[in-house]
Amino acid sequence: MSPASGRRKRMTELNALEEQVLVFEETWDHSLAKPEAIRRQFGWSSFRYHLVLNRLLDSPAAILHHPVLVARLRSLRDSRQAERK
Repeated sequence: MSPASGRRKRMTELNALEEQVLVFEETWDHSLAKPEAIRRQFGWSSFRYHLVLNRLLDSPAAILHHPVLVARLRSLRDSRQAERK
């Protein structure tokens, strides 16, 4: 595989962990506090989870595989950033 084809593949495919993060975000059971649910599912702090999720929101692969979710989360992120300014 050439370096260019490897980059194209990476731009269109999610790894298993990235997919799990997006599925978690889609299906999170609101009966649990989100930080607790994140710790149970991934063994991560809420801070680390949100770093990964934020990176995914700018990923072409995430947009391709979960367009509605990513659009909704990007909109939320953008409005929160605008509030801080």
